[in-house]
Amino acid sequence: MLGMLGVDIGHLMQTRRYCFWLDRTNPQNVCGETVFPVSVVFEGVHGHFPTGGRGTQPWYWHETACVQANAERGLSEHDVAEIVGSSMAQA
Repeated sequence: MLGMLGVDIGHLMQTRRYCFWLDRTNPQNVCGETVFPVSVVFEGVHGHFPTGGRGTQPWYWHETACVQANAERGLSEHDVAEIVGSSMAQA
């Protein structure tokens, strides 16, 4: 499964820590609830990989769903901050 810039996301998911991240610059109102597009961020890999694409709409999550999904992956808020920070450091 190739993502932006031809990155093999499947390989990254098997070899890197990753978390879910919300694009808070693009809030949407769905049934009276504020939700945001969700992306995947990989440790040590620049950028984020939005869900959706190739004719598929992106996922939209609220804050609680994102925190819960990361927690189900065994990630604390500190872990998420480390992963996102390591991605940003690659810029």
